[in-house]
Amino acid sequence: MRFRLTLRSRGLLLFLVGICLSTLLFTTKATSTSVNFLPSQATVKFGSGVNDNSNLPGTVVKPVSVNTSSNTPLKLTQGVRETVLDNGLTVLTKEVHTAPVVTVQVWYKIGSRNEAPGVNGIAHQLEHMLFKGTTNRPIQFGRLFSALGSDFNAFTSYDHTVYFGTVKREKLSPLLTLEADRMVNSIIDAEQLETEKKVVISELQGYENSQEYRLNRAVMHAAFPDRSYGLPVGGTKADVEKFTVEQVREYYQKYYRPDGAILIIVGDFQTESTLAKIKETFGKIPQSGASGMGYGKWGEINNRQSTKSNQQSINNNQPAQTNNQQPIILKEQGSAAFLNLVYPLTAANHPDVPALDVMDYILTGGRSSRLYQALVESGIASNFSGGAINLIDGGWYEISATAAPDIKLGEIEKVITSEIANLRDKGVSEEELHRAKAQLMATVILNNRNITNQAMQLGADESVTGDYRFTDRYLGAVQNISAGDIQRVAQTYLNNNDRTIGFFEPTELAEQAGETIVSGGQTSEQFNAGPP
Repeated sequence: MRFRLTLRSRGLLLFLVGICLSTLLFTTKATSTSVNFLPSQATVKFGSGVNDNSNLPGTVVKPVSVNTSSNTPLKLTQGVRETVLDNGLTVLTKEVHTAPVVTVQVWYKIGSRNEAPGVNGIAHQLEHMLFKGTTNRPIQFGRLFSALGSDFNAFTSYDHTVYFGTVKREKLSPLLTLEADRMVNSIIDAEQLETEKKVVISELQGYENSQEYRLNRAVMHAAFPDRSYGLPVGGTKADVEKFTVEQVREYYQKYYRPDGAILIIVGDFQTESTLAKIKETFGKIPQSGASGMGYGKWGEINNRQSTKSNQQSINNNQPAQTNNQQPIILKEQGSAAFLNLVYPLTAANHPDVPALDVMDYILTGGRSSRLYQALVESGIASNFSGGAINLIDGGWYEISATAAPDIKLGEIEKVITSEIANLRDKGVSEEELHRAKAQLMATVILNNRNITNQAMQLGADESVTGDYRFTDRYLGAVQNISAGDIQRVAQTYLNNNDRTIGFFEPTELAEQAGETIVSGGQTSEQFNAGPP
């Protein structure tokens, strides 16, 4: 699966839609600080120049040649070994001996998707708490990770919460010990919770300062009024303020268990000795004992009284949408007009996903793409972004565009609608198809060029689709996509009657202070060692 990479000034998906602070890579579509890790989740932003890393110091970009007509399947999971412990923990290991480092990631199969109004943001809140120490080690875990020389971070997304770090190979054993310890022994007390609630609220207020984030929140809520994907991953201030230590502790005890987690290790290590260490540390943690882990909407029953405040927070300063054909309009001081457009899509495991991604590259993949030519090259938009986001319970196809000076958003909407109608009615050429497939497959390959990204790919595939080999199957399917497949999925999913659109219309121009990269699909953390 391909990482969802985002460079935009609106608010996630964690992933990114934003990735935390990990050094995740660029794709042929965009530079990114935001990742959701599925191959079907790439977002592009183009302006006067295409963003990439080719001019960064120390960056060497080599062309990747992909034969899209080859019958030889591409295998990115070669060398991966899957082990399931008696307590249900899934362990994925892959030895890569190119450098003396190893990455360790723990993916918990719980995210904002499982939340209900009233407890929106509890997954993100708990993520913060897991750096506060354990009963065995009552010290800031940031200090412990730093003592190991670890690059460490975490993020919360729609479908999962992830903790990850990279260390020298000789530090692998203590890093595993720390991760096992906080899976079951984390301290969650009232005083620390109040402190971290303030930190989270500060983050949320930073997001809310972005008109793009707030418009996207309103669009997502209108597009998915009855699904948790319509709620912000990081939560709302109204809900976070009300979290009790009992709620957060109950959530931790219910979901942070080995049978609801995936442990991934990629890098320079020996599998057998490492598995022995894993069994020694993680293996003694009891499984939840709950049938199916109860992966519904946590807090749905006990927190219905908070729904009204949550809805009020979602729609604050944003007129309610009467129907999906009328744009949501946000008017206030700003630097430029922009729009956000969402079409609902199918789930990540659906066989249409590869064709949707190829379609996305035809519409948004580079300077030759249809929307780049129609929006940026024509001069009516200063930049645009687009991408398919496919998750466990379905996803969406999203397009955002910033209007050039003196251009009305209605004109941009008409151009986008016209280009999509043309795709639906007339299909695509074989040349476009071949180019898009080659771009997409090259992106997937490039996204797996370092151990952190390889582990992220495995984690996303296993947690979202239930199969760490998903990307291998995905690449095989991409090779077999036809022009007819592209036209069919465009006709199936890109319907005007199903879309939701939002406009930001500045009442007066404000001086642009520079881009702020904010993700609504994934939280972004900045942890430091901190005091003991």
